[in-house]
Amino acid sequence: MLGVRIPPGPPALLHAADGAGHEVVRGERRGGQVLNWLKNGYRQAIDFLKEVQAELKRTTWPAPKEVQGTTTVVIITVFIFAIFLWVVDVALSRGLDTVLGLFRR
Repeated sequence: MLGVRIPPGPPALLHAADGAGHEVVRGERRGGQVLNWLKNGYRQAIDFLKEVQAELKRTTWPAPKEVQGTTTVVIITVFIFAIFLWVVDVALSRGLDTVLGLFRR
């Protein structure tokens, strides 16, 4: 069959009704699953925020002079690269115009 393997489908959920008429999936009520999912999500979010807070306390922030110095270096570097790319663009445009102009005559 040309070496093509078809993966199996997803497992089927067991649907049934308990004595009270609630739909039961894999032995639990759906409402219970949603509630557990919400509780776990809330706990995970709280744990994540606590970890973020602890990490921010351990972070070493740069001094204002250091931030100013690195920002200046970045801005100057951006302008240098912008000028360089502009020069390359103009040179390539004029060169291409010259080459294409030879074939127009």
